Amino acid sequence: MEENTTKTAESELSEDVKIESDKKDRKDFDLHYIPRNFSRSMVQPIWAQIPRNAQSSVYTSEQIATFLKNPYSTFKELQGVSNYLLYTSPSYNNILDYLSNIITFDYTLYGIDTKHVTPTTLKNRILTSSEIVSKMNVKSTFPNMIKRTLTNGEAYFYNMGDKNNIIIEEIDSKLCQLAMIDDNNIWRYYINLSLIDSTSIAELPEEIRNAYSIWVENKKPKTKLETNGIVVPAYLYLVSNRGFSMFCHMRKIQHDYPYLAHMFEDLNDLENDKGYMNDYIRDSNVKIVHLEVPIDKESGLPLFSKDVIQAYHDSLKEFLPQSTCGITNPFKMQSITLDKSQSSAINLVEHSSEVVSDDSGVSKAIFNAETTNGLSYSTLADATKLYPLLGYFENFINLQIKDQKCKVRFLRMNHYNQTEMHEEARADLLSGGSRMMFVATSGLEIYDFLNINKTEQALDFDKMLEPKMNASQMNSEQAEDNGRPKVKPDKQSDSTVKVNETK
Repeated sequence: MEENTTKTAESELSEDVKIESDKKDRKDFDLHYIPRNFSRSMVQPIWAQIPRNAQSSVYTSEQIATFLKNPYSTFKELQGVSNYLLYTSPSYNNILDYLSNIITFDYTLYGIDTKHVTPTTLKNRILTSSEIVSKMNVKSTFPNMIKRTLTNGEAYFYNMGDKNNIIIEEIDSKLCQLAMIDDNNIWRYYINLSLIDSTSIAELPEEIRNAYSIWVENKKPKTKLETNGIVVPAYLYLVSNRGFSMFCHMRKIQHDYPYLAHMFEDLNDLENDKGYMNDYIRDSNVKIVHLEVPIDKESGLPLFSKDVIQAYHDSLKEFLPQSTCGITNPFKMQSITLDKSQSSAINLVEHSSEVVSDDSGVSKAIFNAETTNGLSYSTLADATKLYPLLGYFENFINLQIKDQKCKVRFLRMNHYNQTEMHEEARADLLSGGSRMMFVATSGLEIYDFLNINKTEQALDFDKMLEPKMNASQMNSEQAEDNGRPKVKPDKQSDSTVKVNETK
């Protein structure tokens, strides 16, 4: 089925286009690692790979507190804690998913050279640019990229796109470090060639594989001279502008630490408290069945032999259900309730959960909506924290459409205020407001809207779904067709007509 789909798509191309596309594929892709039909499908924009810095170690709160004393020096350890909590803490996962998906990634697209260009040229530029941006699948790809950035504090990506699709691969952060911010505001990075091994080189883009081969062929020199006169280690390769990085704290430093690192100690305590509560409740609910051995009152000795008592004891144990234990002795047993202690254990977990919620800054109503008071303000504050990261995506997209002399700007909009902003954009239309803003706030991408609009015109939707006029929009000639009573042709006053129409 997949082969038929690929052949059908290719058959729609002209022979010249297919030849050109094949050459481009051979230049920019490793065909052995990235099958052509998969690369064109856009099913998985980011390679689904298990992060190599995922840790299976169990961290203590004391260790985490030590790491947080100097987070930029212990960024590797904090990234390990982050990936550990990613697999063990539901609270951490909920917060990361919420923050990475709160932004809608709706955008406006406009030309930047409108004074010296004809309307036809500007229209073609917008059409081409909107198609390029549409191929990026920004609404599904970029939230994943934000989550990776928040998880590690830094993330390094590589654009493996061609004319037909855009695929973004994540490069293992252990191989990378920030190098510079170029003229296009792209945060470029170095690849540490000395850290590449035979198990990871097959996943890397061709550009990086070629740089590694040249470095090895030159017998791994120690230093090299850059064009700006700076001497750098030869094993650091500056990736082209196809590569770009994101730093959650937006500081120009070689490495960054996880965005929610300040919560790690409390998150770890919460998981420990939950484990303690489960063990405590399980232990507190163990039932005991007492088999009392009769004794002689005068001598104090059992009335049965040891073998007989053992036989009764073994028989009792054989038929006891789970979480029930049996004891056999001649003493009286007294039951002691532990309800108060159990309640204290539950309160301890509730306290830890509240501390985590306070540390995150995310309202508890997001995940457990006991009340919605102040929810809109809380979500607005949460989204505002992430709006600065939109600059990374704007710079990356604007580089792709730079030749078209167009720019993209993401709206500072989230899923919780989208309806409000759309209503404001609709109201602004009455006073000459932006039509593109109205389209963007509706949730449609510009390219999708243009194609939907053309489709509706071709199918003549306006004729099939003709809007009905209300009474205030009709005149007497239109009344018969639309059901409004016609004015009688007599000389009645306006007030008389109005009264008769209400009868």
